[in-house]
Amino acid sequence: MAEHINVEHTETYKLLSLLLLTFIVFVFSFYILLFFKLDPVFIVIPFIVTGIFFYSIKRRFITKSKIIITTKWIDVDEKRIEYENILKYRIDWTNKIDVHIKMKNKKSIRLSSNDTFCNTDKFIGMCNDLEKQLNNYKKGAIEIEQTYLNTKLWYYFVIGLSVITVIAFIYGMIKRKDIPTSFLIGLSSLGYLWSSVQYKKNK
Repeated sequence: MAEHINVEHTETYKLLSLLLLTFIVFVFSFYILLFFKLDPVFIVIPFIVTGIFFYSIKRRFITKSKIIITTKWIDVDEKRIEYENILKYRIDWTNKIDVHIKMKNKKSIRLSSNDTFCNTDKFIGMCNDLEKQLNNYKKGAIEIEQTYLNTKLWYYFVIGLSVITVIAFIYGMIKRKDIPTSFLIGLSSLGYLWSSVQYKKNK
């Protein structure tokens, strides 16, 4: 039996609510700046106010759970899920780690943890234990739902895209003598793509 305490996870609608509130605070702060016609030097105020607001309330949108995993069931805050009632599952390993469980009665259960908002270390440890138990239950009786993140094709796709981005960067530097904007955009996207490969590799 494995016991995981204070596992941080979130729900999508809560994160959307947090982002919406943060956006409203930013717009309101910026409007106040324009309304009082303050000196441009105060342009940093909306960003400071928004940052303080975000970091002061984001913990309220995070759930901390006690999760117990055994060879026959998983218990999330005293809500037990028997493996014998699970039809299939999948775990998506990106900066947002998702556990999708589909029950035989057609109901779905989802647990998510995003490293932008949560400390995902305990959640990752929990996922590793859960995946091990689900795979071993009755010698693979529970179906693993495959996604593109679990395939070699995805790995080769990320490598190919990385090569193209580097070539575009070199070409842009030769032609324009500066760093192309497209490279910066591509670099941020590649960071997310490689995070999925790295999580899957190191889990």
